[in-house]
Amino acid sequence: MSQKAVIFDMDGVLVDTEPFYMDIDLALFERFGVKAQHERLFSYIGIPAERMWSELKRDFGLQLTVTELVELERAEMRRKFEEMKRIPKMKGVSGLIRALERKGVVLGVASSSSRIIIDLLLAKTGLAEHFAVTVSGQEVARGKPSPDIFLAAAAGLKRKPDDCVVIEDSPHGIQGAAESGMKTIGVVSPNSGNQDLSKADLIVGDFSPSNIRKILALF
Repeated sequence: MSQKAVIFDMDGVLVDTEPFYMDIDLALFERFGVKAQHERLFSYIGIPAERMWSELKRDFGLQLTVTELVELERAEMRRKFEEMKRIPKMKGVSGLIRALERKGVVLGVASSSSRIIIDLLLAKTGLAEHFAVTVSGQEVARGKPSPDIFLAAAAGLKRKPDDCVVIEDSPHGIQGAAESGMKTIGVVSPNSGNQDLSKADLIVGDFSPSNIRKILALF
C-alpha cells in the first residue's frame, strides 16, 4: 500500500468552473462600476475571495464591506451551481483519480473556495466519495499562497508533507504547496488564463493517458 497522497486544487483542476466564476464576477463588477477585465480576474485565481474583494474595494472605492462583497459573490455562485443540472469535470480527471486509487494513493482537496461551494460541486460531480479530506480556504488562518491549507490537508490525510503531491493550476497554489515541502504538478487549465506554472516540479497540459503516466511515475 502506498504511503503517498495527492492533494488536488478544485477549480480548474477537478471541475471546469472558472468560466462560471468569471461570468459571475464580471456581472458584479458591472453592477458596482468596477472597470476590471479578465486579465485582472485571472490574477486572482487560486487565492481567497477576501483578498480579491479587499483589493477591489480599495482600488474602486466600493461601499459594501469586504465581508458583504464576499457573501454576495458566494450567494451568486451557490445559486448558479444549484441551478445547473451538470457541473463539468476537467477532461481526464476521473481516469487520473482511478489510476491513483489503484496505486493505493490517498486523495484530498485543498481549495480556496468556500466550504459550501466545495461540498456542492464535489457532490454534484460525483467526485466527493474519492476524497478522504477536503479543506477550504475559510478553514485556515492564511490562504494561498501561504502553505497553511496544504499542511492542513496533509494532517487530515495523516501524511507528512514530503509524502504529498499537489496538483494546481495557479502559481499561488504552486508556491504554497512548495513552501509546505510538497512536490507540485502544474496543470495548464484552458480557462484559467496564462498562468506561470514554471516553479512546479512537473507541468502537464491536460490529464491525457500519456500525462497520467507521467504523474504516476512520481509514485
